[in-house]
Amino acid sequence: MDTLLLKRCWILVSSMKNMDCVVDMLECLCSVDGAEWNQETRGRYFRNLVQRRVTAPELNHLSEEQRTLLKSGNATEEQIKELVDNIYPDGRYPVHAYMQPLLKLGLVKIDFEDHKKLIITERGHQLLEGKITDEEMMIQALTDWKYPRTREDVYDPEWKGYNIRPMMATIAVIEQVNQRDERNGMKPNGITFDEFMVYLMTIYSCGQIDDRVRTLEWLHFTEKKIGKSAHDQKMQEDRGKIMQEFASIKSESVKSYRYGIFNALEKTGLFVIDYPNKRINLNKEKETIYHQLLEKHGCKAY
Repeated sequence: MDTLLLKRCWILVSSMKNMDCVVDMLECLCSVDGAEWNQETRGRYFRNLVQRRVTAPELNHLSEEQRTLLKSGNATEEQIKELVDNIYPDGRYPVHAYMQPLLKLGLVKIDFEDHKKLIITERGHQLLEGKITDEEMMIQALTDWKYPRTREDVYDPEWKGYNIRPMMATIAVIEQVNQRDERNGMKPNGITFDEFMVYLMTIYSCGQIDDRVRTLEWLHFTEKKIGKSAHDQKMQEDRGKIMQEFASIKSESVKSYRYGIFNALEKTGLFVIDYPNKRINLNKEKETIYHQLLEKHGCKAY
């Protein structure tokens, strides 16, 4: 089994800390749409980000006058260029965090076969033109999120056994667990953050779904009949066994990935993330939408 499985399966959203300003970032890229993605266009993109106040250069490198100018929002292109070039004379602009989310959401692409040309995709143009909402864009992006990405990848030993759409699997598992909890006389409250980390962040095959659902049903029933300590002990045992299959990753890093995932899932409108009680559940008001998605795409990646 691929020891980088955990990172691969949930890498889509691990760098998406800027999703609240996706449209702003995309608009900043319009001036380089169709151009080669190189040092010059990176610089133009970064200067646009600074001018629109999506990001700012390191303040400790700025004079009080420059800080005031940036905060005013009245800086001209020439002033921004002079300011940025003084801070980054080597042209190493920190644009990675403002580019990766757009690539991962399928809003832009880089055509490496055509001189690394940067192209705003149809989805990107639809978002810019207001033809789709942020929620619709995120649903499309996370529905596309699948492993392996193509049928041909199935024959690559590195991807052997991978055949899942993580968001679809999350919907399927939580819905089935809710149904079973209700049959067992409990309120369908979804699953806890820790349950998500142990039993959903480690799924890589649709064949694992039934087993995870049964385990979560048993855990919830055990907590109801015996208590939380019995639930936590069983989950701790499972975590030790399951995580042996994955690369050694710091617990805090896994939790960071998890919160990135929650941020993305919440933006689809299909999920309710209850941060105070540390639970994730489905949004029943969007039941028709996620049932249509499951019917159309299912959990399998191919």
